[in-house]
Amino acid sequence: MLSAAKVRIHGMQDDNWVIKDKINQYRGLIKLYERDRKIHEGDLAKQKKRYSRDIRQLRKEITAKREELGVAVYGDRQFLRNAFQDHRRLQLTYMNSKADKVLESIHQENFNKRKQLDRIRYTKKKKMEKFRLAQLEAAEMRDRVLYEVGGKLPPEKKEQAVANYVQRANIKKNAALAIKVMYKKILDILKKDSSYFTVVLEALKLDCRAQSKCLMGATEMGQLAMEYLDDRKYEYNKLEREIKANMKERERTLKLARREVTYLTDSFPNLIRKEEATNLDDLYEDEDVSSYHSIHWELDEVMRICKRLQKATLVSSFDQILLRLKEQRYQSGRLMMALALNSEKRDMLLEDRKHAILMLDTLKNVGQERTAA
Repeated sequence: MLSAAKVRIHGMQDDNWVIKDKINQYRGLIKLYERDRKIHEGDLAKQKKRYSRDIRQLRKEITAKREELGVAVYGDRQFLRNAFQDHRRLQLTYMNSKADKVLESIHQENFNKRKQLDRIRYTKKKKMEKFRLAQLEAAEMRDRVLYEVGGKLPPEKKEQAVANYVQRANIKKNAALAIKVMYKKILDILKKDSSYFTVVLEALKLDCRAQSKCLMGATEMGQLAMEYLDDRKYEYNKLEREIKANMKERERTLKLARREVTYLTDSFPNLIRKEEATNLDDLYEDEDVSSYHSIHWELDEVMRICKRLQKATLVSSFDQILLRLKEQRYQSGRLMMALALNSEKRDMLLEDRKHAILMLDTLKNVGQERTAA
């Protein structure tokens, strides 16, 4: 039977436990103790951190309170330094001094300055009284001289001349100021006019550039249209000459063929003989052969003409020659209409340009007249 102390200390409750069981029991207890110790150490570390943070906060608060207490007891030295920043003498005199001493010194200095000011005012008052008495004596002496001697003294004449000169100078000054104001107003008006006319001139320049670009574009378009028209005219004239030459050649050939046919028709009865009646078939065959050769030649000529037309019009077949010629005639008419329209626009732009130049000259003349005025 285990004792109560062992049971309480080690937790052993059975006498049959062996050493291994006890060792396991001790190991478990050691682990429990270590776990409790780690938990306790963690709690202590957290508590230490919290206490350290609280201590730092308290130190900051104590420092701030001490500064406030120092300001309340000895005054705010930083405020004094900021106040004396623009006063070099006071800053050097009362540097790092207590506020009450600074105030006492400043009050004493103000008191001394006030006494000095009162002394100066008293001296000024005495001198003003002396000056007033001197003015009275001078006035009495002047009256005595005027009434006893008579006439004006040279200093008075000189004073009168100086007063007249000053008056004339003031009159000239006022006239000069009036002229200056008038010319200033004129300059303001001229500045406004110059700004207005500058805007107008800039607008006219931009308009002139736009019109010039439009004229250049219209001129280039007209030149291209004229070149294209000249090329088409040259091709048409060349084609026309070729067709006329071919037609003339065809007419000449037809005339020769008709002439030969007429001649043969007229001379045909004389060529027929009675004894050669059996050879009429051969004669008809020869006539058919010559007619066949003539038609074949004309057909070849027409084919050559069509090939030339095909080559000139750049088509793939003979059937498209007429369509291409119609298309070219339509394009030629359209280009002529565009040329006429562009010519009208160019004339209108030229008229607008002339009108703008006249307006510009008028505005320049008006500006010069106003400037001269």
